Amino acid sequence: MDSSPSAKIDGDVLYELNQPFLDKAIQRGDDVAMATKTTVENLYIAGTKQRTGFGHEYEYLLQHGYTYDAKTSTMKLKK
Repeated sequence: MDSSPSAKIDGDVLYELNQPFLDKAIQRGDDVAMATKTTVENLYIAGTKQRTGFGHEYEYLLQHGYTYDAKTSTMKLKK
């Protein structure tokens, strides 16, 4: 069982905490480095279609015109 501090915080809460950071990055057109691999296991809660906090962030960036660059593990704004 994961006892790290982030494991004790609901994924949706982490997304809500990170959203202002994402909004500022989107406004500036920044690339966003992805520390987590964009796999189904990381995007969705096991056995469900419910997104993880990371899955919410990934989808949020996609909705704001970003694409995933697998070579650099970075979300980049489409130009």
